[in-house]
Amino acid sequence: MNRIKRLILMFQIYALDITIAGQTEALACIGDPVLQFRIEIARSIARRERTRLRSALNSLLPVGHRRTWRLA
Repeated sequence: MNRIKRLILMFQIYALDITIAGQTEALACIGDPVLQFRIEIARSIARRERTRLRSALNSLLPVGHRRTWRLA
């Protein structure tokens, strides 16, 4: 059961990584400051959610195992 939960969490983290990358690309193309601010807020929320999911994934790992993540 933990293996399935870990796979689901990994998929959610992967999806958030793609979302954050897309938001970063879109930010470079937007000229409207209000829209840029909204994208920044959405990106901040996505990063916070990704951090929460990484924490949940680490809690499901066996004792003594720790995942490290590259900086985004």
